[in-house]
Amino acid sequence: GTLSDDLHTFTKLEYEGRLSMVTEEQIRRHGVHRYMISFDSGEISPADGVGYAFSSQLPCKKNIQKIDSIFLNRRGHICSRTHSDVSRRHAFVAPLELGRVVDITVDVDRCLIYFGVWAPPP
Repeated sequence: GTLSDDLHTFTKLEYEGRLSMVTEEQIRRHGVHRYMISFDSGEISPADGVGYAFSSQLPCKKNIQKIDSIFLNRRGHICSRTHSDVSRRHAFVAPLELGRVVDITVDVDRCLIYFGVWAPPP
């Protein structure tokens, strides 16, 4: 896929139905970091989700089973992945839908993550 010059838009160009990961160029080891994501077109598949990967190196994009992460699945359930084990947490938010904004705030030092989902104002 491609990332826009302002780093605000990722467009998937091929490999429909396969995992896409958008990562930063550096590992975040400290501090509070905020990310906002929306699905603007296309179709949200049952496997789609948005999350944060915890790693001392950039994750292997070809093998999701090597990733430790907290993520929000399409239905709005907050889940955790530790290698091949996926667990659904008791917390949930609104499901992912086209046009909705997903807000992820990660406090790396305190090991906290916040997910919010809302529809943008008309």
